Amino acid sequence: MRFLVALVAAFSIGHAYRTLPAALGPAIAAELALEPWALGVFGGAFNVVFAAMQLPIGVALDRVPLRRLVAALLATAALGAAVGASATSLPALVASQALFGIGCSGLWLAVCVHVARSRPASDFAWTTTVCASLGSSGMFLTTTPLALVVEAAGWRVAMACVGALTLALLALVLATRDDGAPAPRRAEAGPEASMARLLRVPAIFAGALLGLVSYGCLLAIRGLWVGPYLEQAQGLSPSAAGNVAFIVSAVMIAAPLAFGLADRRGWPRAPMLAAGFLVAAAALLLLGALRPGPWLAAVLLVVFATGASAFVLQYADIRAAAPPGSEGRALSLLNLAFLIGVASCQVVAGALLAALGRHLDPAEAYGVVLALLGAVLAIAALAFLVLRLRDQRVAGASRIQEPASKP
Repeated sequence: MRFLVALVAAFSIGHAYRTLPAALGPAIAAELALEPWALGVFGGAFNVVFAAMQLPIGVALDRVPLRRLVAALLATAALGAAVGASATSLPALVASQALFGIGCSGLWLAVCVHVARSRPASDFAWTTTVCASLGSSGMFLTTTPLALVVEAAGWRVAMACVGALTLALLALVLATRDDGAPAPRRAEAGPEASMARLLRVPAIFAGALLGLVSYGCLLAIRGLWVGPYLEQAQGLSPSAAGNVAFIVSAVMIAAPLAFGLADRRGWPRAPMLAAGFLVAAAALLLLGALRPGPWLAAVLLVVFATGASAFVLQYADIRAAAPPGSEGRALSLLNLAFLIGVASCQVVAGALLAALGRHLDPAEAYGVVLALLGAVLAIAALAFLVLRLRDQRVAGASRIQEPASKP
C-alpha cells in the first residue's frame, strides 16, 4: 500500500508538468520575447514526446522493476526542470519540455501496472479510478501556489521549485519497498505480447478504437474549447465561463469514482462504457442542434463530462483482456490511442472552427463542430459495443462447443 501511495504521489507531479506552460507561459514569453507561435511550440513539445514514449514505456513496464523505472522517470523530469529554469532560448525550453514528456510518460501506467500485479482483478477498476482522482490534484500546484511564487521570485524559481518537489518524490519512491509482484518472466521474450499481436485481441482492438475518440473529445472540449465556446458563442464573461469550467472539472473528478463504484458492484463494463459515451455524444449533439442558451449549455456540458468520464473504465477493460505479462504494453497502447485522439480532436475542431468562422457566426460554427464531435463519438461507442458483444458471443459459442470436441 505504501508503494502505491508513492506512485500516486509521483503521478500527481505529472499533472503539474502537463499544466506548467499555462502557468508560466506569460512570464516566459515576456522575459524571452517569445511570439505566440513559439509559445505554442513550447507547450506542444510535451505532448509530442509523451505520445512517442508510449510504446517503449509499455515494454519497459513489463520488463523493468517499477521502483527503478519510476525513479528514472522522475530523475528525467527533474533534469528537465533544471534545463528549463536556466533556459535563455526557445530550443532550451523545448528541450526541457521534451524531458518532461519523457519523465511523465509512464507515471500513470506504473500505477495501473502495480495495481494489476498487487490486487485482485475485481479491484482494478475501483482502485485505479480512486488513484486517478487523487493524482489529478497535482494540477492545483500550477494554479495559485505557483502564481504566488512567480509574482514573488519569477518563473525560473517557480520551475526550480517544481524540480525540487520532483526530487523529493524521487527520494520517496526510492525509500519505499515495491510490495507488488514482479513482471512475469515470459513477458521478456513472448512475441505474443507484441503490439501487433495485442491489437488482434478483439477486446483490445475495440478499446483502442474507442480510445481514439473517447478521451480526445473530453479533453478537446474541457482542455481547449469550453472557454472560447462559452465566451464567444454564449456571450459569458471570462469569470462566468470559468465558473462553468470549474463545475465541469469537479464533475471530471467525481464521475470517474461513480463509474468505478458501479464496476465494483458488478455492472457489465462494456455496456456501461458504451452507455456513458452515448450519453456524452447525445449531449454534444443537443448542444449543436438546439443552440441552447447559457444555462442549458452549462447543463449539457456537465452531462457530457459525466458520460465521457467513463473513459477511466477503459484501463480496466484493456487490462482484463491483456495476455499475462503484457499489461504494461496493452495499457500503453490505450494511452497512445488516447493521445492520438486528443491531438486529432483538437486540430480538427480548430481547423473546422477557423473555416466555418468565415461564413457563420460563432454560435453556429461551434454548433456544427460540437454536433460533429458528438456524431463521431456516438459512432465509436456503437462500434465498440458491437465488437464487444460479437466477441462475447464467439467466446460463449467456443465454451459451449469445447466439451463436445473432447473424446
